[in-house]
Amino acid sequence: MLHLGRAIEDAPNARYPAGRLAVIALDAALGPAADPKLAEAAVRAVARASLDAPDQPDLLEATAALHVRMGHSLEGEATALAGIARDPSRPGSMRSCRKRAREG
Repeated sequence: MLHLGRAIEDAPNARYPAGRLAVIALDAALGPAADPKLAEAAVRAVARASLDAPDQPDLLEATAALHVRMGHSLEGEATALAGIARDPSRPGSMRSCRKRAREG
């Protein structure tokens, strides 16, 4: 995750490293043997990358989903709302994260 974070910092408009980091972070945090420390590291990596590349919606979606799955519903909803505000053309997954945050 560290190398992909650095790649995003170097090229914030590149879609591949942002998408890969989002997928790897979700896999690491939500896998069958999820470790809470690894999940927190995944959240930090994706949140930092979304600051470096604010135009990458995959990072915001992953951050919102990770927060919700870890029980941080307020952070998940806030991230989902920020994602909807930044990119209104992709509201589907952000709204579902927001809905899960409210339910959880």
